[in-house]
Amino acid sequence: MPLTDTRIKALKPKAKKYKMADERGLWIAVFPNGSKRWLFVFRLHGKQREAGLGTYPAISLKQARSFRDEMRSQVAEGVDPVAARKASKVAQKAALENTFEAIFREWYKRDIEGKMAPKTCQKISNIMGSYVLPSLGKTPIAEIGVAEVHYCLRAIQDRGLKETPSKAKSYISKVFRYAAPMGLVDSDPTALLRDVIKREKGTHAAAITDPKNVGRLMLAIDEYQGKSPTVPVALKLSALWLMRPGEIRKLEWSSVNWEKKRLEFTVTKTGKSKSQAQNEMLVPLARQALTLLKEIHCFTGHGRYVFPSARGMGRPMSENAVRVALRTLGFSSNEMSAQGFRAMGRTLLDEELREPVELIEAALSHTVKDPLGRAYNRTTHIEARSSMMQRWADYLDLLREDASGGNFIEAKFGT
Repeated sequence: MPLTDTRIKALKPKAKKYKMADERGLWIAVFPNGSKRWLFVFRLHGKQREAGLGTYPAISLKQARSFRDEMRSQVAEGVDPVAARKASKVAQKAALENTFEAIFREWYKRDIEGKMAPKTCQKISNIMGSYVLPSLGKTPIAEIGVAEVHYCLRAIQDRGLKETPSKAKSYISKVFRYAAPMGLVDSDPTALLRDVIKREKGTHAAAITDPKNVGRLMLAIDEYQGKSPTVPVALKLSALWLMRPGEIRKLEWSSVNWEKKRLEFTVTKTGKSKSQAQNEMLVPLARQALTLLKEIHCFTGHGRYVFPSARGMGRPMSENAVRVALRTLGFSSNEMSAQGFRAMGRTLLDEELREPVELIEAALSHTVKDPLGRAYNRTTHIEARSSMMQRWADYLDLLREDASGGNFIEAKFGT
């Protein structure tokens, strides 16, 4: 007679363990301490075997019958369900141990750490740690396919980074190729993303983003001599401030708050709907920027504009002044533009200095929102932004020093 929940609950413990049958090999054992455990009894290759299915009521009668039916099917195919369950547990344990992060650490230790330049090692560690491991790290590598890798890399692209997606794809590929000979994966999912994830081209302003070349750019700018100090200082501050070219050339001395060490001005923007909005801008001044402003103040401080036109103090510097200076230094329109200082800063602050994305976007005066959907408050985070911009200025100094040590400048200096 098949068991019911009422009958099972009524079973009382005895001095010794005893069993009650359900049907088709399913039994429930009652132990002296009152616990009840499901058993599946079967015969395979002429021998009677017994498999535990868990305790009651944690495993219900319905679940126990389902487990029994699954095991009966295995027995019918000549498979030992006890051995199959053990193998499954071993496989599950192996999968949990062989996560993408675990295999990445093995590959990094074997092929990267101590075998490549420290900066290269750090770059790989930064990219994987910041962009890949948070997405794929805890997943068993055998369970990661094209869709998962594509989602991870797309998320990096959506942040506006130019080189990081392709580099991350390359590192992910190397991890999979390391895992393949160990039998952990069958293929490299990045192979199918060759034409999907690649460096963006086209409409972006030309910008130098490689740290070594940025150092050469800064060295060239540092050595630049114009007809007046206006353009050389504008070049240097374009790199330090990351402001839009128009905001720099139209900057007025009334916007400089010497006491709070920052720029304070209002920008009026016209959107697609032709409506206008005013944005209050705060730009923290690093020590290097303050020094440059004090220097240029001696020449233009008596006028309205920080960077007045060469044709008269009453109007701002020409919109072509910085562009022409870059060409004079030997940087073509395909290499570096006045707008490119912003892209340079965004890339290096993120990929090299690993600054918080919300601080970077605020420094670029982009509209960003917090997790609750509220506009990011630039005033509230001004101290954090000030610290970041000081680190940025110090980093540019370091790159320039490294470039000067190489005794090589890619520029043609002129007056």
